Amino acid sequence: MLGWASEGLEYHQQNKLDTCLFCGNELTKNRVRDLKSALNSKFDEIILEIADQVEAAGLVGENLKDLQLNIPSKGDFVGANSEAFGSIRKIAESSCSAGSKLATQISSPLQKKERRLNRHNTEQDAFSQNQASAKAKLRDHFLAKGHDRYGELANVSESEKTVHQKMIEQTDSLEAQITELRQNLRKHGPAAKRINEIIAAYLGHNSLQIEPINEGEDGYSIFRNGKFITGPLSEGEKTAIAICYFLSTTEAEGRRLKDLIVVVDDPISSLDTRALNYAFNLIRGALAGAAQLIVLTHNIHFMSETKKWLKTKAEKGEAALLFLDATVDVQKGTRHTNIIELPKLIREYESEYHYVFRLILGFRDTPSDYENYFYLMPNALRKVLDIFFCF
Repeated sequence: MLGWASEGLEYHQQNKLDTCLFCGNELTKNRVRDLKSALNSKFDEIILEIADQVEAAGLVGENLKDLQLNIPSKGDFVGANSEAFGSIRKIAESSCSAGSKLATQISSPLQKKERRLNRHNTEQDAFSQNQASAKAKLRDHFLAKGHDRYGELANVSESEKTVHQKMIEQTDSLEAQITELRQNLRKHGPAAKRINEIIAAYLGHNSLQIEPINEGEDGYSIFRNGKFITGPLSEGEKTAIAICYFLSTTEAEGRRLKDLIVVVDDPISSLDTRALNYAFNLIRGALAGAAQLIVLTHNIHFMSETKKWLKTKAEKGEAALLFLDATVDVQKGTRHTNIIELPKLIREYESEYHYVFRLILGFRDTPSDYENYFYLMPNALRKVLDIFFCF
């Protein structure tokens, strides 16, 4: 850390930084002085001092060993004090041996300390290499840990590529079909005459007509009295064009009317009474030969015309006159609709007056039996009054 801190201090001074990049604190003159004082040559001096002490301890040990070997023997000494010399010699040998061992004991921890300090410096110098090695090990660990998951995702990716390719092929196929349909639509020009004939029969006049758009473009243009219509059509005109185009296509593309189930949902929306009669006669003439024809309407006049047409068939079992009976559960607030036979008071009369008047009387006399028709009653009262005052 000393080397790292020393380099950091040097970097800050070279770049004249007033704030520490590591801790964010202000780098004052006093702090710089203290850092310089701490980051001096003491570390290197400690290394050298330890080396000197190790060398000194080794030298002392060697000198003691040499001294022990060169102590005169008892035979080398002649005199009255030979016995005293022998005792002193043993003490000297013991002291030299103990001193030599002590020197070895002192040298060993000093050498370990020296190795630790030098190893720290070595690891500091090799930090970048060690860091790269650690990153590689971490990378290998996570690669190994995620290997199975990678395989699963790779399989999913291949599967999705296959699905994507199929979707591209389907898109190409659909675009080809769109192109073909557009080409067919452009060929519908001759059918415009037939559509105009139906529109004229539907509306009772031929002021509204369609013409195919120029070659290379799609659809039709709509004209009124020979002039191109730029503004919006009325709701009745929209209904007329839609139903007439529909009728012109029932037997297109090789279809046969006698094989078709045809559903016509309230085809006279926004038409006046005269146009309504034209529309009914047109639909009856165009669709009478269908395998099955279902006509839905909430218009009492259109229903009366349809009822007259189908009444005899219904009596023979060839047709059915049905009614959507809508009720509301007052307690739960839920709405229910059931398909029932057309009520007699609607079937036998052209007006709905008798049916709604019966509902009102029933509600007056036994309210509990008609509570599910509670929300219908205001409208029923309005219709009764409308019809009564018109009469």
